Amino acid sequence: GGVVTWSAAELLAGAEGSVTLTVLVDTPLDNGTTISNSATLESDQTAPVSTSHELAVQSTPVLTLTKTADKAVVSPGDTITYTLSFANAGNANASGGVLKDTIPTNTTFVSATGGGTEAGGIVSWPLGTINAGTNGSVAMTVMVDTPLNNGTLIYNSTTLGSDQSVPVSASHKLSVQSTPLLNLEKTADTQFASPGDLISYSITLSNTGTADATNAILRDQLPVDTTFVDATGGGTELGGIISWPPAPLAVGATSTVLVTVTVNTPLDDATLLHNVVGLTANDATSVTAYADVVVQSAPTPELIKTADVSFVQKGEKITYAIGYGNNGTPAC
Repeated sequence: GGVVTWSAAELLAGAEGSVTLTVLVDTPLDNGTTISNSATLESDQTAPVSTSHELAVQSTPVLTLTKTADKAVVSPGDTITYTLSFANAGNANASGGVLKDTIPTNTTFVSATGGGTEAGGIVSWPLGTINAGTNGSVAMTVMVDTPLNNGTLIYNSTTLGSDQSVPVSASHKLSVQSTPLLNLEKTADTQFASPGDLISYSITLSNTGTADATNAILRDQLPVDTTFVDATGGGTELGGIISWPPAPLAVGATSTVLVTVTVNTPLDDATLLHNVVGLTANDATSVTAYADVVVQSAPTPELIKTADVSFVQKGEKITYAIGYGNNGTPAC
């Protein structure tokens, strides 16, 4: 019944002795709890005598916190789910436990488990009392913003506190992998052209990647057997190559320029006018596009006959002039 008893046959006059009692302090106990112990010595010939001892319990919660993510590397537009694991490794309960997680810069909050709510960029979980020796976990999901430069760090920190303990924290960082993805398309306003015709080429460039393209440069090689006429968008021609000034190309951006040339004369029928354009940018794979136009040409013979008089009399002479030529291509 909670009482420890020692028995002795007799205690002689002037004699003394001792015994030892060992107990284990319960867990958990509030800090400052008093452990009170009393002992009583009784005999047949004397009145009971008592003594007591008191000591105070020193106990404290010991909170621990770890944080992990479901990815080591992310791309813009990816989701990251963080798992927050907490425990009380101390010998006292921790009341008023609150877990707070700051949403990382360059991300957007998506959801939280365990009753977490977001306000002002901070997700909070009211955990209440975290009993000694217990543990738990919650999760938070965010989405990585788009666009982001390659190598951007996503840094996230979490704190756990209670009424009785100093707050503890945990953090996590991961790296963003992002690249521009260049696209290039070229079309001509006709499939067939004759010598002397104008051809207008449309060049459309875009970036469908996850990072802005910097120092994007567009170069168009004029087709053999053509002559440069004009280029929109600031394009200039030198040595048969049209170049546009370097410029950024943002994620999702699209731009179109036009190039106009004249088909040289003369040209053989079925000559292929092959036109290639290339697009380069920093940290991006270069791309090319082309458009082909087929020359349609044929000789166009012309014959003209004239007389030196409009009216004649019987016996008069008439002199005829016969002219001929080729108004087409090639020769005939």
